[in-house]
Amino acid sequence: MIKLRTIASGLALAAAGICLSATANAAMITQWEFQATNDWVSTGFTSPGNQTPTNNFIVSNVLPDGSDPNGLGGAYDIIQWGTPASGSPSRSFLAIDDAHGSDSLFTNDPNGIPGATLYHGNYRQLSSGEGWLDFTSAVANITLTPLSPSGEPLGPFQRAFFIDFTETLDTANIGTCPGAPWPAGTEPCPDSFTVDLSNASFTIQIEDYLYTFSLLLVDQLGSENIARLTPNGDGTATVWTAEDVRSRLSTRIFVTAQQVPEPAPLTLLGTALAAFGLMRRRARKPSAA
Repeated sequence: MIKLRTIASGLALAAAGICLSATANAAMITQWEFQATNDWVSTGFTSPGNQTPTNNFIVSNVLPDGSDPNGLGGAYDIIQWGTPASGSPSRSFLAIDDAHGSDSLFTNDPNGIPGATLYHGNYRQLSSGEGWLDFTSAVANITLTPLSPSGEPLGPFQRAFFIDFTETLDTANIGTCPGAPWPAGTEPCPDSFTVDLSNASFTIQIEDYLYTFSLLLVDQLGSENIARLTPNGDGTATVWTAEDVRSRLSTRIFVTAQQVPEPAPLTLLGTALAAFGLMRRRARKPSAA
């Protein structure tokens, strides 16, 4: 039975620890089931739109532009905003998989597993219509189940990723676009969003091992229409998305394990003997008259 390590004290436990440190270690978990659900929270909108955004949050089996890139019948959690300009297929939007998971997450596997996919519909919007997205947070609720050796589900663990969003004004002069210089043909200006990655990894201890679960923000093989990814050196990264298309940002999940160093048997023995000696001295001390 796999269980999270708990810490206790006492001479009997210390003495038992001497034997355990010399004779037994719990097996490392080599395979996991990873399940997560995703939601948008703490969202704000800004000008230049002069109308209050409406019907901004939906859950749907298709994206606002009518596409279903996953094609698996799964739902998307969607934020949509703006008033489409002539020729735009829909309002602009950010969408994330409502749920995703895998039973093939292997410890120390350099390939990892696919994480949540983020979609940005970067379509032209009227500056006199609805307001545009300013900021939001994607919240993931994660459940981990050891499969080999098997154990009880752990979690949910909640991780929040703050996103600072910038929808640029469209201009043919790419020299004045935010993020310039841009290669020739980058017209109009890309939009961008900056993601706080301070919650991109977390560590739990299960018996004799520390397991670290981490997120790779951009899986290049599964992503498309990403104009640029810029690490900012402060724990955030900025993703630039091409204009007039739907961008796909694929992520990847990894788990690594590190064995917790066992205390040296002699150190444990010394601690146990010292505690035993203190108990004997207290027992021999004469009581006060």
